[in-house]
Amino acid sequence: MAALAALALAALAAFVPLAAAQADTTGTKLAAAPGYTLGSNVAGYLGVSADVCEYKAALAKATPDFAAAKAIYTQGKNSKKSDGKLRTLQGLARTAGAGEPFWDLYTKHFKTPSFVDALATAALDGVAPYTQPLARREVAAKAVEAGLMTAYMMHEMDEAGYKISELKEFDAKEGAPHNVDEVFALYVGGKTECAPWTLANKRASAFGTCAPGVGSKANAEMVKALAAAQAAAGKGDMKAFTAARSKVQSLLANIFVQATIEYASLMDKNLAAGEPTDEYQGEAYGFFSAIEPLVAQASASSAAAVAKLLKPGTPAAPGTAAAVTAALEKAYAGLGITAADVGVYGTKC
Repeated sequence: MAALAALALAALAAFVPLAAAQADTTGTKLAAAPGYTLGSNVAGYLGVSADVCEYKAALAKATPDFAAAKAIYTQGKNSKKSDGKLRTLQGLARTAGAGEPFWDLYTKHFKTPSFVDALATAALDGVAPYTQPLARREVAAKAVEAGLMTAYMMHEMDEAGYKISELKEFDAKEGAPHNVDEVFALYVGGKTECAPWTLANKRASAFGTCAPGVGSKANAEMVKALAAAQAAAGKGDMKAFTAARSKVQSLLANIFVQATIEYASLMDKNLAAGEPTDEYQGEAYGFFSAIEPLVAQASASSAAAVAKLLKPGTPAAPGTAAAVTAALEKAYAGLGITAADVGVYGTKC
């Protein structure tokens, strides 16, 4: 541990491997996303992705181990708070975000402030309609790796906004910029393979929206948006911060629009081949649930149509992907994205 700490401290303003970033991260850059310098210690938030990895590994077994996944979800393992106690995925999912724009929007739509925890727990426990094992597994997985990460990132963005506008806390280590650092840590992850960073890369390779060096255009733009948010937070520039916050939200929406369309397309493929569609339906719905309230805000009819088509238990029908895509396209403007941002499924790069 001492060696890791020394390495991190010696790497000020330099690239460091993700593993080394588990020590004090102040002044470091993550190797995967070098366009952003962490101004504070967010080692604990980098560790969240390790919990997500173990959670997903339990669910990915030939017979999904829902009990083991729930233990990781509720007890935590790899992410420590500043007081030394473990941070848990469920604890993040139960964030008290009342009064924050993003959290209030999702609370109103899902009719509970614990909207992520409600979905994850229902899937982990096999509550109807999440009873088919593969669909249940995928909803449980996506509720955390997509829904929880989206919700908590935006919670931290709104927390930063509050510190700028109301508390006037601009200190890099504990003020508004620190919250932006936490967003960056969650997005990139200490284990990038279990963070939104890799979800964006996978979607980019399927939609023709790749970018050199960082894998996807969404990742390249996310690094720029968070760097802009961090700078604005340090200066107390609420106008610039608000613009950056909107960009972060639209980029998350874009990633999960792509994911929803991709798995709706795979549902169609399996249906045409006479193969089960439950697994892909669970993935499509799980990804869509991460942005459903944002879609509903942009187009209530679009959100209702997509949810009806994708919710597990609904019989798969031919043409699901086309219907889902058409519905989502009506919401693009309200989500702050374009057809070019989304790309075309099946376009490799």
